[in-house]
Amino acid sequence: GSRDRLRKEFGVPVATFCYPAGRYDPEVERAVRAAGYRAATTVETGKARPGDDRMALPRIRVNGGDSAAAVLAAVRAAR
Repeated sequence: GSRDRLRKEFGVPVATFCYPAGRYDPEVERAVRAAGYRAATTVETGKARPGDDRMALPRIRVNGGDSAAAVLAAVRAAR
């Protein structure tokens, strides 16, 4: 129900998913795909690249208090 709630609350499509606590396996990936999500992120640190599994994308964590310089440094440091 969270996807529908987000759609209604913000009036936008919800096409991506983030695995809770980054926990997933092939069965969970299949469920996310079957639910109609186009992509999903894990808690693995890194940059997504063309050809990556769209249902297991790495990400760069950004916190609300991070400065632009800190975000840029994290992007540059990510593999």
